[in-house]
Amino acid sequence: MPASKPAPLLVCLLALAAIAPVPEARAYRLSGDPSNLHRWFPQDLPVPFHFAADNEESDLPGEAGRDELRAAFAGWQAVEWLGLAFGEAGASSAPGFSRDGRSTLSFEDPFDDLRPYVIAATATWWTSDQTRLTRGLEFNRILESDIVFAEDRAFMAHDPDAACWGIDLRAAAAHEIGHLIGLGHSELPAATMAPTLASCDLAKALLDADDQEAARFVYPPIVAVALHELPDRAQRALAFPLTPVAEEVDGDWRHAGAAAARELPLIYYQLEPRQPSAAPAQLAAVKAGADVVLVRLDP
Repeated sequence: MPASKPAPLLVCLLALAAIAPVPEARAYRLSGDPSNLHRWFPQDLPVPFHFAADNEESDLPGEAGRDELRAAFAGWQAVEWLGLAFGEAGASSAPGFSRDGRSTLSFEDPFDDLRPYVIAATATWWTSDQTRLTRGLEFNRILESDIVFAEDRAFMAHDPDAACWGIDLRAAAAHEIGHLIGLGHSELPAATMAPTLASCDLAKALLDADDQEAARFVYPPIVAVALHELPDRAQRALAFPLTPVAEEVDGDWRHAGAAAARELPLIYYQLEPRQPSAAPAQLAAVKAGADVVLVRLDP
């Protein structure tokens, strides 16, 4: 059985005990110390999440609470040039922090795991037997990440036009999803990944540029190359690596050369520019330098 271990609980209102700085000066941090960084691997995408069965937020009953969580996932997935996606799976019969191989979201702290001043918390399990290099850092493979929301908090739906009476559930969920994907707390007070969330703080439901840069750092965009292999001359011309992640034959992709279009195997690469925000421009440089067709892949 793979050697795996639980990560520390990552909570909204507690400072992280161990955080790993990224190579460049940024306000964001990665979850864990340099020896146990973790992320979802390309073969795990889209990341499946489950709602706990027969469990709902008392202040937002029915689908209202779950819709706020869905919107928070959508906010992360909408980040441009991000090699990450989510997918809602079936209901889970194991609420709370139950290690069962399913990433489950639970309301009302079903097993009283949270301390009184905590809004929500995330627990992550990963395996150190499976690692992957991303931007020069070694990441362990996430196996499961559960999120639990507190019972004694007044959660409200995200509605800038409505009177505020509690904690924005979408903002709290967006913060915890950041932990679910391997991010730590940001030093920027306005960021979604800042360690605190005040009542009526609706702004943190929208990801700050720092949050987006953090996600792009851990999850570089994935592109597909319609070639048997990337020419050496193109690889040498790049200032960043193109890391192969998988191969697949797909008849819908065709070479765009002067010859008649023909079916070719696809090779998937992880695009890792030194500056994540420079991905669009550097992808254009790859197209020109390699004289091949590269297409951004929504995993």
